[in-house]
Amino acid sequence: MKYFFTHILVAISLHGFTQSPTKCKIYQYEGIDSTKKKLVSVENYNAQGLVTKSYIKNWKENAMVEASDENEINYYKNGLLQYSCSLNEDKDSTKSVYYYNDKGMTTQIIHYLFTKKLKPDVEKGIGSAGGCVVRKRDYVKKRTWDTSSVVTFLYDSMDNKIQVQFVNQYSKDTTSFIFTYDEKKRILSETEYNNQIIHVSKMYVYSNNTYTYSCTYYDRVGKPWHLMDSNNSNGPQYIYTCTFNERGQVISTIIKTGSGNYLGTETNQYNSDGKISKAIIYDSKGLPEITHVYVYE
Repeated sequence: MKYFFTHILVAISLHGFTQSPTKCKIYQYEGIDSTKKKLVSVENYNAQGLVTKSYIKNWKENAMVEASDENEINYYKNGLLQYSCSLNEDKDSTKSVYYYNDKGMTTQIIHYLFTKKLKPDVEKGIGSAGGCVVRKRDYVKKRTWDTSSVVTFLYDSMDNKIQVQFVNQYSKDTTSFIFTYDEKKRILSETEYNNQIIHVSKMYVYSNNTYTYSCTYYDRVGKPWHLMDSNNSNGPQYIYTCTFNERGQVISTIIKTGSGNYLGTETNQYNSDGKISKAIIYDSKGLPEITHVYVYE
């Protein structure tokens, strides 16, 4: 599945619940055999229910996509995330520093990377003249800190987030997300631009307890792929239909192509406190691919 923002850990909101846990263990299994479930993530919470520490290992988005292993620690002040630090499987460290306006809304995030750089005389990597394969001997011995990317946020007079811009400090490439809203402050559209050329767009339609959004992908000059693909009339356009419960939490998402072919379903179950307890991803045949089970302590 393709999304504007890919989050490996499912965001869990614990505010407003009477008994906030201090930890959540997340187990994963493939298919229907729950006896083969494995612990793939642990999250620790503070008294306000905010995630202070987490790790993921062998987490799968679906049967084909596995996330990188990572450990992360978050630091807060007055309920606002100040910075987070992580360590991945390659022992590279990252640090993200958060900035806010006087309303407590995020205005900027600066990401730093502590890693080994390529030696000055080495030109390797995908598309480089020196070849695609980069080996350990091509890097300097010591890691150093670098600013890897800067993210800025813009809001309108109604405090709606209308733009998020990512600037890669190495390539200087820019990715921007533009949002529009209706009078109920619901998102009507999301548009992603890569270096000012449209890449993906989402359009939202709402009803009583569901909303549907179409997701369209574009080529390098901004033309919709599904209108040009003569070999596959479906093209990379997708329709997501989301159903939510009385708390406003999404309980199911059905994914189809633009021409109506069924691709899969994602379902969420919640416990009596409103916290997510199980998430299941089903394939195009209606069979469960990946299940995540959330156990709170």
